[in-house]
Amino acid sequence: MKNLLKIASLIMIASVTSIPSKAETPSVIVESTKIPLSEEKTGDNVIVITKSDIEKWKVKSIEDVLKTAEGIAVSDNGWGEVSNIYIYGLDKKYILFLINGIPVNDPSTPDGTVDLSLLNLSDVEKIEILKGPQSALYGSQAVAGVINIITKPDGKNLINLEYGSYNTKKGTVKVGFKKENSLFDLFYTDFRTDGYDIKNDGDKESSNYKDVGYTFSSLLNQNVKIESYFNYKTGESEYDNGLEKYHRLTATFNGKYILSPKTITNINLGTSQSQRNFTDYDSNSHTYYSGSTYYADLSLKSKLSNFLTIMPSISHRVDVADTTNYSDKSQQTDSASLNGYIKLKNLNILAGIRKDHFSSFGTFTSYKLAGSYSVKPSKTLFKIQYGKSFKAPSIDQLYGEYPNWNFYGNPDLKPEKSRSLTAGLEQKLGKYGIAGISYFKTKTTDVITTTYDPVKGYLTYTNGKEGRTEGSESFVMIKLPFNSKIKASYTHTHSRWYDGTSWNPALRLPENMYKISVTKNLNKGTITFMAIHYGKRNDYDFSTWPATQVTLPAFTIYNCYISVKMNTHLSGYLKLFNLTDKNYQLAYGYNEPGRSIFAGIKLSF
Repeated sequence: MKNLLKIASLIMIASVTSIPSKAETPSVIVESTKIPLSEEKTGDNVIVITKSDIEKWKVKSIEDVLKTAEGIAVSDNGWGEVSNIYIYGLDKKYILFLINGIPVNDPSTPDGTVDLSLLNLSDVEKIEILKGPQSALYGSQAVAGVINIITKPDGKNLINLEYGSYNTKKGTVKVGFKKENSLFDLFYTDFRTDGYDIKNDGDKESSNYKDVGYTFSSLLNQNVKIESYFNYKTGESEYDNGLEKYHRLTATFNGKYILSPKTITNINLGTSQSQRNFTDYDSNSHTYYSGSTYYADLSLKSKLSNFLTIMPSISHRVDVADTTNYSDKSQQTDSASLNGYIKLKNLNILAGIRKDHFSSFGTFTSYKLAGSYSVKPSKTLFKIQYGKSFKAPSIDQLYGEYPNWNFYGNPDLKPEKSRSLTAGLEQKLGKYGIAGISYFKTKTTDVITTTYDPVKGYLTYTNGKEGRTEGSESFVMIKLPFNSKIKASYTHTHSRWYDGTSWNPALRLPENMYKISVTKNLNKGTITFMAIHYGKRNDYDFSTWPATQVTLPAFTIYNCYISVKMNTHLSGYLKLFNLTDKNYQLAYGYNEPGRSIFAGIKLSF
């Protein structure tokens, strides 16, 4: 904490130091709000990770991208293993993942969450992260926020080869086509690594995957635009004396039709399907999990006046799960929503209400109200957001059957409910940067947890647990002399969950976290240094029975990213992770990689 205060002091000094004048960062249009708006008009805390950001970090996975994002904490069990992320102190079961607006959460997992390792970064244009309650926009699971991965073709050819620590090899080939108002990219990626010793058992956990797909975009005429995306990924990952083989298919279609200058119709169709097969070498057992989601929505954006824009929409979703223990269980959801945007001089208001009808438990209504107010003379922006969100019980929680464990689902479960408030301000520092601070608070009730039912004589799920999460986030970005900049963020989170007898801290979530990066733009490249600090975290040692509570120590790791542009078509890069070779864990008993180095070349034409 003392080091953080020292760094903060340096940032404050830098903010008043003479810095060469530069153009201010242009506004970023956020699409995930459904009514596209510039970031400062949404009232939400928004993170937009652009294609250039992804290129700068040269990351290999969605998880690696999120590790760099301000206010987002990550825990995992090593490469190729299960990952969890946290927004506003809530884990990924309260976060909805989308690709081009289509849900990709896996209905065959216990919480209906997504396996981040199965997603990919091929042809990603940007990643939009809407923090806070978003069920009024997207329904179930959008409690802590929404992460929308948006793809777009560029029609360019690309060859990217990378090699590094742990005998890691990655090759990507992309072939692009351009014809008048159409773009088409066809891509293929092959990745493999020997891995490292995650469990200190002398065994390295290797992994590999192949990834093929395309992105397509076409402006058919001045009123009609269509976009399509397809991806198929297959691979395998070793884990504790076992092997996981997986397949994932994602397909999306997005159409836009301009009925008039003030009226636009949008249609979104898509499916996300995954299959995971596990082999346990110790017990010689085999299990599989297959989940599919089919989704369609139709919306009509209408600008009624210079002050008011509305967007009514309807959607239909079907989730299907098939596992070793139960087959072809499904849940259907039909939804209707109305979202509106009001512009009153310096005041912007976003409001929405949505009604979801589930085949399992009935109807739930969610709402959201967000606003921003800008003070032009001082360039100060105030934001506030309040909403009611929910998470529906998963198929596994409703209908799961595990006779070997005497564990069965509960078809009478109710949705988990939450009410959330965020408020904050952002201050532009002239032409030199921006700083901001925000407060967040969420109360979650009817939390689904496990219990023993003495009447039925088995373990099952029940509603009843309660959670309370609050904290603050702050950030600053300063443009420095010599074509450089510094970014820093600090997050304090207090998350407690009531189990019926006592309040307990959230597992693996740091109460204090900061991220700092310094980037220097060179004549023919860039160099970035990054520091990531996690405070102490609570976890359990599940190797004992009953599991015992443990404390994961605080850690700070340092990374470096270097890219060099050799000529118009050829560039190279270096990635250096964990420069001090810090021994640390994000989950108890699972080591993170030591000092690692990766080098790559990219040819584009």
